[in-house]
Amino acid sequence: MREIKYKTITSVKIDGEDAILDHLRRLGKAGSIKGREVIRAMTTKMVARAKPLTPDDPETQGALRDSVRIIKPSGSKAGKITGGIMAGGKALEERLGKEHHNMAAWAIVQHFDTTLDHPFGGGAMFLANPFFVILPEIPGALLAALDSEKP
Repeated sequence: MREIKYKTITSVKIDGEDAILDHLRRLGKAGSIKGREVIRAMTTKMVARAKPLTPDDPETQGALRDSVRIIKPSGSKAGKITGGIMAGGKALEERLGKEHHNMAAWAIVQHFDTTLDHPFGGGAMFLANPFFVILPEIPGALLAALDSEKP
């Protein structure tokens, strides 16, 4: 039997993104470092907001909530910086064991299925909602960080 991996990615186009990318490229390595610092700070804020929203139940004792974490920001040669937040996967598997669930599928169902009842707290869209709350802060934070690097 082959293992099926699930991945959900949300990509967002930001007004002014091209200007920010140009700024990053002009600053070279310093721009990339500053950009990754900002993305790490913003995704850390997202995780802090997501954890209290993550579903919990007595059977898993907060395991899904504890698996919410940032995806390490990285930069591309084109100057783009990516980062994000996730739940489930290896962190959940290590806590509950491989036989408990297909960890990726379980985390995705918990996140997207708005019909599930979560009597012990949390609910669907526990990652997406914080993402979209923090998202508008990113361009300004990036520009402020990049401006601080000007000679």
